[in-house]
Amino acid sequence: MFEERHDNNEIDYRAINPIDMSDEEITAAAQYYSFDVRKIRRRLEDGDLVQQILYAHLVADHVMGRAIAEDLAQPDELEMDRMAFATKVSLASALAVILPEEKGVLRRLNKVRNDVAHNLNFEIPTLLAAELFDLSSTEVKKATGTESRIDCQLSTILFQNVVYADKFRQARLIGRLRRARDQAHMQREAHAILAELEKHRLRSNGGSA
Repeated sequence: MFEERHDNNEIDYRAINPIDMSDEEITAAAQYYSFDVRKIRRRLEDGDLVQQILYAHLVADHVMGRAIAEDLAQPDELEMDRMAFATKVSLASALAVILPEEKGVLRRLNKVRNDVAHNLNFEIPTLLAAELFDLSSTEVKKATGTESRIDCQLSTILFQNVVYADKFRQARLIGRLRRARDQAHMQREAHAILAELEKHRLRSNGGSA
């Protein structure tokens, strides 16, 4: 869907001014991952099961926060740094900045993360990867490169879910910027038409207001 562009998590989407940009220029400006894809893959693959859960939860929280912020006019009003993960999932779902299937994945991930964080004796469920595979979208399942839910590794299904969530964020941002540009053009055209009508009215009145 998108080429992998790395180390762009510090790009400020609010600095992108789409008014005089073409579709291709908007895509080029907004098509970036909000995290370092290579680093995420490496950390998930190298970590044990608990580390994989904790790290995937951290990345998912980041992507959701970014997607929500990009969809709102005044995101700072929400103080998302203080917002609970479960609340972010509900808000992201309400705003449609995550896929419907992603909600189930995120809620299951959050449940396991909380169990890990608050129970010293908690063991990662043996079939967790298969559970997450079943909950995932068709696109994510295909991206894992495995036909069987049983064969899918936990690190793989976690990685593909956070990557696809960010791809969806990119697509929404591109669409939002294009709509903002088109709306600005419509407003510019409307002002020009109003000015032309005013000139016509003045001419019809012999130049008097």
